[in-house]
Amino acid sequence: MNCSKIKYYVFCCMYIQSNNYLINPLFNPFLKDNYYIFEYGSVPIETRIKFKNRILKRKGAGYQKNIILIEELEKILASGGVSNFNEIIIKQLGCSRRMYDCHKSRLLKQLRTYYFNWEEREGENVSDKINRMFKCGMLKEAKNEILKIVNKPGKKKMRVNDNAALFDFCEKLFYYFSHNNEIRKSSYYFKQAEIINSKIIRSGADKILKSGIRLRFLLLKSFKLTINRFKINNLKKAAVILEKIKVNHFELLSTEQKLKVHHRLGLLYNVFKERERSIKEFKAAKILAEENSFIADALIFESFIMLRKFAENNNLAAEFLEFHKNNYLKIIKCHTDISQIMDYELNYLRFLIYSGDKDTGKFTADYMNRQLLYSRKSDALNSWYLDLSDEVSSNIAKWKITGNKFYISPDKQILDAFIKMNSESFYRFKNIYLPNVLSILYINIAEQEFWRSVNADFLKADLILKKLNRIIKLHNINISISWIETIKLGLEIFEALRSFTKDKVLIKFAGKTGKLTEMLAGKQQTFNISSDFAKLLFIKQEVNHPGFDTLINNFENKIMKLHPEQFEVIKRLANSSSA
Repeated sequence: MNCSKIKYYVFCCMYIQSNNYLINPLFNPFLKDNYYIFEYGSVPIETRIKFKNRILKRKGAGYQKNIILIEELEKILASGGVSNFNEIIIKQLGCSRRMYDCHKSRLLKQLRTYYFNWEEREGENVSDKINRMFKCGMLKEAKNEILKIVNKPGKKKMRVNDNAALFDFCEKLFYYFSHNNEIRKSSYYFKQAEIINSKIIRSGADKILKSGIRLRFLLLKSFKLTINRFKINNLKKAAVILEKIKVNHFELLSTEQKLKVHHRLGLLYNVFKERERSIKEFKAAKILAEENSFIADALIFESFIMLRKFAENNNLAAEFLEFHKNNYLKIIKCHTDISQIMDYELNYLRFLIYSGDKDTGKFTADYMNRQLLYSRKSDALNSWYLDLSDEVSSNIAKWKITGNKFYISPDKQILDAFIKMNSESFYRFKNIYLPNVLSILYINIAEQEFWRSVNADFLKADLILKKLNRIIKLHNINISISWIETIKLGLEIFEALRSFTKDKVLIKFAGKTGKLTEMLAGKQQTFNISSDFAKLLFIKQEVNHPGFDTLINNFENKIMKLHPEQFEVIKRLANSSSA
C-alpha cells in the first residue's frame, strides 16, 4: 500500500470512533506482517497484560527482547498503525530480520499457550493431545502436531488401528483447511480420507469400526459438498446424503454425530427456503441435546429456531435479543467445541445489529478476534473487509435534527476515503473474497456513486449493479435486498433529475418509492433500516418536491408506529451525529 493511498485511509481513522483496532484501514491483513499484528492483538488485552507481568517477574526481564517486542507491538495497536513498524522494532531489538521473525513466532506461540491455559500432560498419547487442542481452540497447533505425524519420513505398512488413527487425522486436517478456504489442501486430505476409508472397509476390521468410519466419511462428504455454500446443486446433494444417514444409519451414530446431522440439515433447508423443515431439524436437535444434558448444544439450537422465527416476524427481535444476552456467559462456560461459540455469537450479532444495540461493536470485535484465535484466517479476512467497509460507509451520512425533522449530508472526506478503499479492494483483492463479500464490495461501489447524487458516474454504477445481479443469480447469498433497492432507486432518480423536471420524476418514481417503503416497514425486514432511511431522506432532499416529502414523511410516521425500536435507533444515530 503506497503512501498516497495511506493518506486517504488516514481520513477514516480521523473520523471513525471504534474500539476495535481491526476496523482500521491502516492495517492490511493480506500482508504477512500486518496479519501478525492481527493475531497478536486478537488475544484480549487483559490476557496480554497478565502475560507480560508474568514475564516481568523474572530477574532482568525488563531488558529481555520479548518484553521489548511486546511493548513495541502494544504501541502499534494503541497508535492505530505505523507504516514502517518492522524497521522500528528491529532497531529496538538490535537483531537481524531473521532473528526478529524468530522472536515474533516464539512470542505468539507462548502467548497463545498462555491464553488457552494449555498444559502438557505426562504420558498423554498424541491422539488425545490433538483432540484436546482442537476442543480448546488451538487449531493451528493441533494441525502442526498432525502434520508432524502424517508427513513422517519412511512408509511402513500400517495396521488397521493405524489406518483408523490416520483417518481421524485426515478428517481433522480436511476441516481445518476447509475453514481456512485452502481448497487444494482440503481436497488433498479429503482424498486421503477416502482412500483410508476404502482400505478399512476392505480390511479384516470388525464391523463396528468399519461402520463407524464409513458414516464419518459420509458426513465428511456432505460437508465437502457445502464448502462452496453458493452452489445450490451441491447443497442438495449434501442434503440427500444426510437424509439417507437419518433413514438408514441414525441409530449407529453417536449423540454428537446425530446433532451434527440435524444441524447441517437445518442450515441446508433454510438455504432452500424450506423454513418449516429447517425449524423441525433444529427442534429435533434441541430435544436430543436436552435429553442428553448437552447444555451448549441445546442453547445453540434454540438460537437457530429463534433466528428462523425472526425472519418471519421482526417484532420478536427484542425478546430474542434478551435470550442471547442472558445465555451468552453460559455458552462460554459450557461449550464443548469452539464452533458452538462461533455459531452463537454470529446469531447474537444478527439481533444486536438489527436492534442497533450499544454492544454491537464490542461483540463484532470479539467475533473477529475469535476467528483469528481459532485460526479461521479466511473468515477473518472476509470479516475484516465487511466490518471495515460497514464502519466507513455508516459514517458517510451525517445526520442533523431541526425540530422534529431529520436532514442528511454526506461527509466528503469520508466519502473520498470510502471511494479509495473500494478501489483498492476491487483491484487487489477481488479474487480473494468469497462471493458474499464480493457482492458487498459491488454494493459499496454502487453506494459511493449514490452519495455523489446527480454527479454520480452512472455508467460505472450500472456496470457494477449488473455484476451484482449476476453474482446473486449464480450464488445463494443472504443479503439485504432493501439496501440494494434503495441505492438503485436513488441512482435512477438522480440520473432522471439531469433530464426531467421534478414533477415528471415524481410521477415516474412515486410507485416504486411507495413499494420500497412498504417493504422496509414490513414484518419480514430482518436488517436494520437506519441506513436505508438515511438514503431515502437524502433522495427527498435532492428531489426537493412536496410529493416526495409526503411519501417519505408517511414512511417515517409508519416506522414510528409499527417499529418504535427501529425509530429509536435512528433518533440515537441522529443525536450522536448532531452532537
